[in-house]
Amino acid sequence: MRKLTAKTLLDTVNDPERDVLVKFYAPWCGHCKAMKTPYMELVDHFEGNLTIVIAEIDATAHKIPSELPVKGYPTLLFWPAERGNETKNKEHPIAFQGRREVPDMAAFIERHSVSLQVMEEERKRADYLETLLAAEIAEEKYEEAAKLRDEIAAIRQKIAGNQLIVPGGQKEKKNRKPIFGKRIVEEALRKSKAEQGRKAKGIAAGSAKTA
Repeated sequence: MRKLTAKTLLDTVNDPERDVLVKFYAPWCGHCKAMKTPYMELVDHFEGNLTIVIAEIDATAHKIPSELPVKGYPTLLFWPAERGNETKNKEHPIAFQGRREVPDMAAFIERHSVSLQVMEEERKRADYLETLLAAEIAEEKYEEAAKLRDEIAAIRQKIAGNQLIVPGGQKEKKNRKPIFGKRIVEEALRKSKAEQGRKAKGIAAGSAKTA
């Protein structure tokens, strides 16, 4: 997951080739703490796609542009990638309003992602050109077939360039344990030791008075 600062925020979200989701959080916010593990799992969900950026910024430590609709914590804003010069997606981030669970956040990204739409269109075009290539070869039009072959290869290469290749063809699911489990246990142990210490002092004081 990408950690942003006031200096890197705008450069990141304005990258025209990437869809960017940013979580604006406060370290003391209970809701922010509760969604930390699901948000990391969301990073895992899209880790094979280089056109989707999942990021976060501590809104209490870094100055946030006043025009951004960040009124409370956590706030999730999504900047779709641009499509040519006809759209201005980066000017109007989309606020996530759903449940802060992986399926809901992933569905939100997939619904609004421009890069995923473009990739799917490219994939369908390559499949269509494959059928044309087969027809040209069948008719022994080898010059036309060679042009189609080169175009298909360029499209496939572009798609592959936006994806990480996972050995075996499958992405291993990471076992994300609740991030705050260890801290909670340590805090409970600290309180337990402190309580035992107070009891021990009480017993010692009582024994001294008896003596």
